[in-house]
Amino acid sequence: MGAYSHENSLYHDIKRFPPPRPPNLSLIPEVIVDSIVLSIVIFAVTISVCKLFGQKHGYATKGSQELRALALLQIIGSFFTCHPACSSISRAAVISQTGVNSQLGGVITASMMLIVILWAGFLLEPLPKCILASVVVVALQGMFLQVKKTRQLWVMSQIDLAIWIVAFLATILWDVVQGLAIAVAFALITVIFRTQWPKTAKLVQVGDTEIYRDTHRYQVHTSFSHIVIFRYDAPLLFFNSENFKQRALEAVEKQEDELKTIAESHSSGETGDVFQPEKRRDRIYDLPHLHFVRRRDKKVFERMVHYLIIDASGFTHMDQMGVMSFKDLAEEMAKKRIEVLITSCRAKVRQKCLQCGLFEFVPLSHFFPSIHDAVLFALHKDEVEEAKKLADRGVRPGYDRSSSSLTFIERNSGRRASLFQRNKVAASLDRRESDSSMGQTSQIEQRSSCGIFKDEGCDEMLEQRFDKDEARRGSNNEAVKSDENNGSFNEVVSNDRFKK
Repeated sequence: MGAYSHENSLYHDIKRFPPPRPPNLSLIPEVIVDSIVLSIVIFAVTISVCKLFGQKHGYATKGSQELRALALLQIIGSFFTCHPACSSISRAAVISQTGVNSQLGGVITASMMLIVILWAGFLLEPLPKCILASVVVVALQGMFLQVKKTRQLWVMSQIDLAIWIVAFLATILWDVVQGLAIAVAFALITVIFRTQWPKTAKLVQVGDTEIYRDTHRYQVHTSFSHIVIFRYDAPLLFFNSENFKQRALEAVEKQEDELKTIAESHSSGETGDVFQPEKRRDRIYDLPHLHFVRRRDKKVFERMVHYLIIDASGFTHMDQMGVMSFKDLAEEMAKKRIEVLITSCRAKVRQKCLQCGLFEFVPLSHFFPSIHDAVLFALHKDEVEEAKKLADRGVRPGYDRSSSSLTFIERNSGRRASLFQRNKVAASLDRRESDSSMGQTSQIEQRSSCGIFKDEGCDEMLEQRFDKDEARRGSNNEAVKSDENNGSFNEVVSNDRFKK
């Protein structure tokens, strides 16, 4: 027993507590690094113990409250030359198993420690410091057994497992201070990499719902050949702004390549036009059902992608370089005659766009609260543009041309109907379409007044379309009168083809 010296013994001759005195500030340069590391470790261990037993017993924990308690404890203990205090997993586990539900258990534990320090310390005099080491190892047994959770970490997140391995190896090879610093630096690097190369997705409509999800996750979905819906799951900052632009361009180019492949394999004639399978359909004027319209005879080889819809719900923050990348993307799309629509944009992100002048490239009318609203806007605008083109060609827009005699007239260039019969059919179609078209226009105006979207150009196109039709019918009547006087009814299509 006498072989153990005073330095190797756990026992020191303590008769009373030392009087309070201010800390020795001259020791700060020597202990500042260790103090920072200890404070991080103490807070991490304490908050882990709180969350562990809080979940077990069903009470809420607050990290700020624990941090204030630790700060108060260390400040008071520094005046009595106490070592830094921390929660003990083993002691907390024993208290939890014995059924302690109040702070009275801590008072009893502290009283026992006081008795041992002041009066029962001589019993520990023959014990060497290795006994203390064994006590620490046993207390941290649960921490060491967490190595078994590496398989679970691999399943949940390979990046978190890599951080754990780096922290473990750095601590074993160097020290706690160096290991903690290396682990924190490695974790920050992984955050930068995950932000710089985030996950992107091309979204499609799930069935006939208003939900849009990743195309690789759902088999039953509805896609639009002329609309690309793109999502970028990361804040748009200076170090990933170029990556965002490239990913968006790649999404558009990929869809255009797919449509070109379809066009080359199904093209007819020299024009290279690709038509959807022929199928009779009724005109749908109700705006909520506008996205179910599937147009036939739609050309996809000429200006295949019309709209790029960007889901901005993942943009938690955006800096100036991020806005500049948006401007560059809008300019690139404008060269391809593709409109950029932005949806689900946060208020602070819209404010940043306003400050950086993004609305000069992407107007405010192209911002929508949801993806579905943007899709409805795009489909409606295409409806109006196609109707305008058909009206310019002398075809009454808004009806299935496969079931109309006008389609027969257009597709059979060797056979012409008389101007009289053309005017008769156009007038009949105009009477059938007038009420429905005006109903659709009023619904769109009502939706615009609610702040969902505003497209004054579309309404103007509708009005111009009807004006041109009226002027065309007037000119057709004059031509019919002239033909009747001259007897120039050489190619007249039978009336039974125009009953509809």
